[in-house]
Amino acid sequence: MMNVRQAVIDAKLYNVVSYEDYSYQPELNNNYSTAVEMMIGSEKKILPIRSPLDKDKLPGIYNKGNMDELVLPEDTDRQYNAENIIDLSNVSNMEELLRKQSQVRDIEKEILTSVDDITTPNISSLDSPEMKIVKQAIIKKHMDINKYADRFGSNFANDKRILKTNSITQKMMKRILSNIDVKATLILEDASPDVANPMGEKIEIVITDNLEDE
Repeated sequence: MMNVRQAVIDAKLYNVVSYEDYSYQPELNNNYSTAVEMMIGSEKKILPIRSPLDKDKLPGIYNKGNMDELVLPEDTDRQYNAENIIDLSNVSNMEELLRKQSQVRDIEKEILTSVDDITTPNISSLDSPEMKIVKQAIIKKHMDINKYADRFGSNFANDKRILKTNSITQKMMKRILSNIDVKATLILEDASPDVANPMGEKIEIVITDNLEDE
């Protein structure tokens, strides 16, 4: 489901919340896909929630336990201005809503197709068929899987580490393929024309559609 308020900062799409929501939701302290709208001086700014371990010290909010450290942007850096928020809750008609939704999708697509480092998992002769096909899909997409980190959530590092192993569960296979926009179809058919009790036809089912029901 598309979030209600979003903005792009440093080529990353953030979900934008108010400072009040941020203050009353401590779970957002470590949500690095979230940015907070707040008054800085006489202007409203959008400050991404940053990891305290980040060494670059980019503008944003760095949670230090009982307090936040704010690193403010330069006045000339307009990408942090609240006027850049795409607000899907503030629309006057369906046409405007569809236009804004399309705008967000186009932005996400541009971010995902802008590749900094192509992910090329190593395919081994020890790989299970399921793992081999997942790795092949990633290689064929010529993608930077780090660009999809927000879709995987906080467990992204562990999910990505699986690609260095030789086997994968069906649930994890479905999770990875769904998050990188790959549809997987399971096909059952007779092993040969002369088997006993043949089905006589192929049975197909898409296995990546209902991931949320897992």
